[in-house]
Amino acid sequence: VSWNGSPADPLVHLLGEQIAQPTRTRDWVLRIIDVQDALSARGYPRNYEGELHIAVADELLPWNDGNFVLKVADGKGQVYKGGRGDLKIGVRGLASLFSGHLTPSEIKTLGGLEGTESATGDASLMFASPRPWMADHF
Repeated sequence: VSWNGSPADPLVHLLGEQIAQPTRTRDWVLRIIDVQDALSARGYPRNYEGELHIAVADELLPWNDGNFVLKVADGKGQVYKGGRGDLKIGVRGLASLFSGHLTPSEIKTLGGLEGTESATGDASLMFASPRPWMADHF
């Protein structure tokens, strides 16, 4: 059996032995150029309403380096500069969080995120999404 699918494809569970061996994987790259615009344009769960104070570290792009407040309601986000910085994350970790590639807990385990349990929990709810993948090759 052969198909193109994400690493977390549920079709694996339909295999008789439930063992899948990837023959090819493709890495991808995501760089957030403007934290404020990116977080504002992203969609969020419609059933979640809350606020997250994020401290982003970005040594390359100074406008990304600093504190931001992300307010989410009705599936939309609004971002303002400032806030307490309850969740500290580098721009690389933020790209993984933004895309759904890694969860806050996974980023924290890798050393790319620091924050209170409350802030980490809020981020998990806010950024809940399936892992990204693309069937098209170009």
